[in-house]
Amino acid sequence: AGAGAGRSLAFLLPTQGMAQLAVKVLSLTVKTASKPLANQFQAYMLSHPFVRGKAIEGAQVLHKWNVSLSRASQDKKGKAFVGKLSDEKAMGIASKFLSETFIYVVAGGLLLYEYDRGNKREEKKKEEKEKRKKRKETKQLEHLQRQDIFQK
Repeated sequence: AGAGAGRSLAFLLPTQGMAQLAVKVLSLTVKTASKPLANQFQAYMLSHPFVRGKAIEGAQVLHKWNVSLSRASQDKKGKAFVGKLSDEKAMGIASKFLSETFIYVVAGGLLLYEYDRGNKREEKKKEEKEKRKKRKETKQLEHLQRQDIFQK
């Protein structure tokens, strides 16, 4: 028998830690891939006339909010005229907003997935603990019943 004949091969079996690592790596991969996917999503969405029109409208609203927030942060009082952006500039804002929203949704989805996995893991641990406690109580009760029988 060689020097390593008695070694355990347990290190080759997947463990919970390895599964968690795999989920983290997959999560990171999805987050990394979400940027190019966001660009493709953005190009696809903005190629449709209806979506393009709505995106321009939304960008105009975002521009107004941005100007209002900037003025408020500078303690400027009163209303100010906010001119409309050109369609080209509005499309730039809309496309950036769409791609950032896509990335945010992907990251949020992954966060919720990991949170749900953690909750399920904790629930499973709690159930296992309850089962062990019940088994222990059952064994103790059986032991007491056996002692009671033998004493009679």
